[in-house]
Amino acid sequence: MIDVVLNLFMLLLDGLSVVFGGRRRFDFRETVASESGGFALGVERRKSQPYLEIRLRTRLGTGREHYRLTLDEYERLVGDHAAGTAFAAECRNGSHDDRRFVTGRRRRG
Repeated sequence: MIDVVLNLFMLLLDGLSVVFGGRRRFDFRETVASESGGFALGVERRKSQPYLEIRLRTRLGTGREHYRLTLDEYERLVGDHAAGTAFAAECRNGSHDDRRFVTGRRRRG
């Protein structure tokens, strides 16, 4: 129950930051999600940058991290979900932290 309340609070803060803070830094648009829910693929619209998104547990509930992909990687992962699952696992292990849209590694719970 506390996770739901905290997640709703975070959504409220995010919405208020858009209203009072101007534009968001990124505009992620999901195009494909894996059947298992382990990752999603999409394009960050402001820079037309393909990305892979992973969902993970944090101290406050569920979070998301976005990793930059090349166009070739994006096209390959759209067609090969096993490769996408493997790449997502590498991201969770910290192997591709240099590709994160938001730099700096957060402590994961």
